[in-house]
Amino acid sequence: MGIYYTSYAIIGVKVDLKKFTEVVKGTSCNHSEQEGHPFCPVCGKRVTNHSETRWTDEWDAFSNRMDETPKHYYYISNNEDHDYGYFGYGSSSDRDEGETKAEIPDISEIKGVIESILTEWGLWDEKTEKTFAFYSITDGR
Repeated sequence: MGIYYTSYAIIGVKVDLKKFTEVVKGTSCNHSEQEGHPFCPVCGKRVTNHSETRWTDEWDAFSNRMDETPKHYYYISNNEDHDYGYFGYGSSSDRDEGETKAEIPDISEIKGVIESILTEWGLWDEKTEKTFAFYSITDGR
């Protein structure tokens, strides 16, 4: 077991991924008799409410599409939560594959490709466009 890091330098956008998530609410057990009681009368567990954010099936399709992007275009997820990721054109470096170098084409071309791909998924809007910038990201697992 080890640590694996990849560093990216991209010209791109911050992508709001909330449309690919759902909040699932639940309780400590699934017995309907627990309602209104501090402890479940069936299993004895303390009745607590919780919620969990999960990826939807549409996320899998989006994630697979990001694996098929043109050369030097990267999608980098935010491993901390499900709220956002980054998508853009650039280069990367890691300990196993070394570095990739990319000549920078015209900025409007980069923005056009990003807009086209994200529009397919309903992820391009004015808010996303305003995040168009240079990002330096380290993704570690």
